[in-house]
Amino acid sequence: MKTKYSFITDNVIFTRGYNRTLILDFYRGKIEFIPNSVWTVFEEIENQQSFNLHAVSNDFDEYLSFLLENEYIIEEFRDHIKPLEFISPSSIHDFLFICDKKQNSVIPIQLLEKFHIKDFLIISDSSEFLNELIAQIENTNQSLKNITVVYKNNSNKLTVESIKSLLDRNPLIHEFYCFNHNKTEEITNNRYSIFTFEDKFNFKDLSSQPRIIFDQEIYVRNKTAKGIYSSYLEINMNNMSARYSSNLDEEIKLQILEYLKNFKLSNIPTTSFEKDEIQICQDCEFRYVCCDRRIPEKSKEGLLYYQNECEYNPYISKFFYEKDYSTLEKSGITINSLHEVTIDKSKLDKLNHKIWQ
Repeated sequence: MKTKYSFITDNVIFTRGYNRTLILDFYRGKIEFIPNSVWTVFEEIENQQSFNLHAVSNDFDEYLSFLLENEYIIEEFRDHIKPLEFISPSSIHDFLFICDKKQNSVIPIQLLEKFHIKDFLIISDSSEFLNELIAQIENTNQSLKNITVVYKNNSNKLTVESIKSLLDRNPLIHEFYCFNHNKTEEITNNRYSIFTFEDKFNFKDLSSQPRIIFDQEIYVRNKTAKGIYSSYLEINMNNMSARYSSNLDEEIKLQILEYLKNFKLSNIPTTSFEKDEIQICQDCEFRYVCCDRRIPEKSKEGLLYYQNECEYNPYISKFFYEKDYSTLEKSGITINSLHEVTIDKSKLDKLNHKIWQ
């Protein structure tokens, strides 16, 4: 007997990666994972509005029960699924502000207010500027959801305890990166993470690293359009330049240009890309909720790729700070001079077995 099931796709999203399938539960604000072997049974939902389930194994029954209990699928036919629709962004989601010297904080504060920015990365070597800026953000009603601070000064003025105190007072700051001449470590609780690095730490790599943000607006943008850089603004006070998304709403682009002109900042429109077009990223289960500041290169053969490796390895499902993390090369993933990706499946399977069994 055939049983019909349907997906709840308005608020629950499934994304297949190389190693596992991600479930994004936007309604309840959580994520789950299921094996790709389970998702394979359901893949036809991508092109149809329901699917038929035939004979299944006991292992599959366990996952089926989990999906039904959490209402990720329902045991009935749905004759209509609301399609995802992309609208050119009328606000800035991702804002990077670089400022190595003491500056007036009026520029970032005005931008945060004017463009309803949600995610804010500050890179500076001035503790005075950071304190002034953060204090003003505290006293302003913002649409901000997250602040990341990168403190570039290699002096020992900031202690871990003083950083903790700063983060305890500012619930929007979720990540803080700084120098520590003694050791590299991660200090994490249920609200924020502090990363300390020795002098060799490359802040440029950090500022360009992608960010995983579980936001439905970002998912729709990345899934249905060329999402990377589609809602992005970067201002660099060190060289008086700015980069912004080329596919923003025309009205907001005009506002940005006018604003940049007032501060005599040169501007560079940034072309948007799809994660599904980029080597390695196309195998990542987080690709549709990734805000990436890296600009991809294009090979002579037309392949899109990144020069610097991401902090997440989708082939073993590990972030760089997690136990058992390995680089792509050590995982059996090689990229040749033409930027073509080759997977040593035997080596990768052995590594995944060692990590996950």
